[in-house]
Amino acid sequence: EFDARGFVPSAESRGYGFRGGLVFSPSETWRWSLAASFRNAEVTSPGQTFDVESYGFDAAVGWRSGAAFANL
Repeated sequence: EFDARGFVPSAESRGYGFRGGLVFSPSETWRWSLAASFRNAEVTSPGQTFDVESYGFDAAVGWRSGAAFANL
């Protein structure tokens, strides 16, 4: 295959992953959440093969009172 750089070899990627999370509301105005993820992929292209692992962690806090709200 060719693009603006010239010849570009093709690559193939196979992988899997998952993501899960929890939301907790201690009151009508507050909400907290946590989430985590994992992804694994094997990439194969001419001349090289490598594995990629990525991990993620997210946390959020939200507050709402009438029309006003704030999120972190």
